[in-house]
Amino acid sequence: MKFGMVSLAWQSPFSDALGQFKLAKKYGCDIYEIVPEDWSTIDVDAINAAKAETGIETPTITGAFGDTRDMSSDNPEYRKGGIQYVKDLSLIHISEPTRQAEISYAVFCLKKKKKKYTKNYST
Repeated sequence: MKFGMVSLAWQSPFSDALGQFKLAKKYGCDIYEIVPEDWSTIDVDAINAAKAETGIETPTITGAFGDTRDMSSDNPEYRKGGIQYVKDLSLIHISEPTRQAEISYAVFCLKKKKKKYTKNYST
């Protein structure tokens, strides 16, 4: 069994990969799930170097989606932002699976339901 931590528990937005991975190791973690909320704080080379130095694995990367990263949005700029965000996430090397089964990754696009407003007439 392996133990892990998610970046949102200790730092938001994620940065300082080496410091975070060392802290995770100190508390007995083997894996670390990164949630890149703000891509400007992500240094892919530093993340991969910190993984090599500490032995921390990153078997998953979690997307932090929102209105401006909505791949199902009617707004073309928001769709473009969501697609670019997923492409950027793929730059972080995902650790090899620790078991012999294949692992698949999927991105699910959930469209928000539009609110319906009804008039309430009192008599």
